[in-house]
Amino acid sequence: MGRRGLAVALVAALALAGCGDDGDDPEQEAADERTFCRLALDNLPLDEASAEVMARLDELAPDEVAEPISLLRNFADDLAELAADDVAALELEFEVRFSDEHIAARDAAHGFVKADCVDEVPTTTTTTKTTTTTTTTGDDG
Repeated sequence: MGRRGLAVALVAALALAGCGDDGDDPEQEAADERTFCRLALDNLPLDEASAEVMARLDELAPDEVAEPISLLRNFADDLAELAADDVAALELEFEVRFSDEHIAARDAAHGFVKADCVDEVPTTTTTTKTTTTTTTTGDDG
């Protein structure tokens, strides 16, 4: 096969690859949202989560919260690149944490998690049974 044939085959293969999964599988989206919720609830507050956790949340984030999660992920990535005791890291953290954009993203992400994720994660109820025994002693004679 010549160069032209190889180029045509490559273009055809790329076109077919793009026609596969369009990401609109409702079952997969529901599973992703459940996973997102579990991970988010386990890592609150999200603006203090690790870069790895934020990367996974960014992959799973439902459309309603994708933008704020992405912003928080970028912040976590930026901090991860700097040493914790580096003055630049402290300056970046202070500058970003108090910016209007970061505060809005944090509030939107936490609002979504608190409003939409509580129904996604099963809750457990613990019941305790208490028994009281009364003993009396008396003098019968």
